[in-house]
Amino acid sequence: MKKIVRWFSIAPAAAMLLVGAASAGPSVGAMLPSESLYFYAIEGSADGGPIAAELKGADRFEAAWQLHVEDPTQLYFSSDSTAYYRSEGMWHAVLPSGDRISAVDRSNGTAYEGSLKQRLLAEDSAVSLSSSGGSELLWTYRLPEPKRIDKATLQSDELGNTYFQDEQGYWYSLNAEGRERYILEWRQKGVKALCKAAPSGDSVCASSSFGILGIREQNNAPRIMVDGRERFFPQKAQIQDGSTFVPMRALFEALGAKVEWDAATRTVEAEKQGRSVRLTIDSLEAEIDGESTALRQAPYLSEGVTYIPLRLAGEALGAAVVWEQHTRTIQIALP
Repeated sequence: MKKIVRWFSIAPAAAMLLVGAASAGPSVGAMLPSESLYFYAIEGSADGGPIAAELKGADRFEAAWQLHVEDPTQLYFSSDSTAYYRSEGMWHAVLPSGDRISAVDRSNGTAYEGSLKQRLLAEDSAVSLSSSGGSELLWTYRLPEPKRIDKATLQSDELGNTYFQDEQGYWYSLNAEGRERYILEWRQKGVKALCKAAPSGDSVCASSSFGILGIREQNNAPRIMVDGRERFFPQKAQIQDGSTFVPMRALFEALGAKVEWDAATRTVEAEKQGRSVRLTIDSLEAEIDGESTALRQAPYLSEGVTYIPLRLAGEALGAAVVWEQHTRTIQIALP
């Protein structure tokens, strides 16, 4: 994996993403006005020339990493945000961070299909999201003419964001209200890329021209490792007065715990191997194995998601939790 080199940024202005052979600097080409775009330089295939592209929305997102692989095909994400692909006759796996992990035969693997699959509609240059009952359209996004949406690429993540490619292969991401998050545009003809979105909101694009490219949101959230493997939650971890809070359900599922939520009392209870923890939103009192425990900070709701203190919840279920300051990484070792 090579770290993508960012040459410089301009906002508002225009910029290019270079995918191809190593160069002394960004090549000059036609540049379109944009609110936030970055120059990058990315090594590509050994026999291919540089490929110019633009990333709109680079104030919040970035082309964060690249893998040099031969002719990646059959790209898809699983429900835990691991990307799988075939190259040189074998299956491979990569995390949204760009870290490779071992992969077995995934020929019969289940691909993540997105939380909004049944509610997304595409027609010519427009994509729309219908209400859960299908009685009305909540929003519609239109491409400028004469662009057309490739319906087969329509997908979503667990945060309610929508993704698709147009017939030129450009990669679009819209937020839950149908507004642009970012657009990755190839500025040269003949570039063929297949892009997929992860449940966590990250995405990757695969092409024989440059291998695999990872698109990620820029944030300072700490990395979370469970038994040595990084976990990716749709909602990012948050730091509150020096303590790390994580989305409740995602954490307990990562720890292999059984979870019960009581909406009436706004209480969550998790149980694993005879150990239990009970937490209530906005309450400084918790129950661990049936005994009352005082909390320094209470669980809370943020944008409809319940956040709980990571260290207390993990240790209550028998896990060891270690904070690595120099890498901003939380290491969790399961019992």
